[in-house]
Amino acid sequence: MAYTPTVTDQLNNSLPTIRASARIVREQKGDMVGLVERRTLGRGMGDTWHEISYDKLTAQAISETTVNTNIQQISDNDFPIKPTMIQIATMLTDKVGRNISQNGLREIGRLAQNAMQRKRNIDGLTTIDATTSTQLGSAGASMTFGLVAAGVANIEGNSSEPGEPPIRFVAHPFCIKDIYSQFTAPVGTYDISNGATFDVFQNGFRGMINTAQAFVNGDFTIDPNTDDVKNGVFAQAGIVHVQEMSPNIETKREALIGGGSTIVVHTDSYAYGIRQNNWVQEIIADATAPTS
Repeated sequence: MAYTPTVTDQLNNSLPTIRASARIVREQKGDMVGLVERRTLGRGMGDTWHEISYDKLTAQAISETTVNTNIQQISDNDFPIKPTMIQIATMLTDKVGRNISQNGLREIGRLAQNAMQRKRNIDGLTTIDATTSTQLGSAGASMTFGLVAAGVANIEGNSSEPGEPPIRFVAHPFCIKDIYSQFTAPVGTYDISNGATFDVFQNGFRGMINTAQAFVNGDFTIDPNTDDVKNGVFAQAGIVHVQEMSPNIETKREALIGGGSTIVVHTDSYAYGIRQNNWVQEIIADATAPTS
């Protein structure tokens, strides 16, 4: 006897569609706020954070017969940072909340906060490019650990005012790969069964170069014309992040829109500033996607 079963293709319209899982697009890793000096602009302190610095004085040699007429004046300098606000607003109708997958609804709630954090991170990276110190490296050339070491030396050896640790090295993942390649160059030629080369070969480069702590940040902007990235070496005290207010989230009901909707507004206010240009060293390097 021949049997003719009813298969799923024949009852396609009867099959339920269930979204078993949901996810948001992953963000790049990296947080500039955690690598710089953080200050707060308190309530009632105006709209600009100020720091006063005083120029150095110079001592001179004298003898018992010296009449010192070199009376030195004390001068001060103002370092201001004025925070600015950022905001993002989203609105979902009540119908969306009733109809879409609940696991998707949970993930959507994270999107706005991720966007705020990404902007804060990118603003910090952009600050590196604002330094007026001499740019290290050259367009089209690979990142090297020598450039990082030079940046540290320039910071700590600055004659006007030396920078102090902690010192950070922040670079795009493609540039970190070039340093990885430098460390692992002996592979296949020399015995690397132990030591720094073996550690980097196994775990990737996540260490220190001439006292600079290395951090990867994928939010750097790659120049679309030259494939270069402006990475940075800086003393923690070289860049200051001023927070004016705590990040705020508010909701607003709009019963007349779409049968009922909820607006969610995220607001923040902050700014970055460079305290001492010589404490922030920009390193330009090629950031072409690696192929080997």
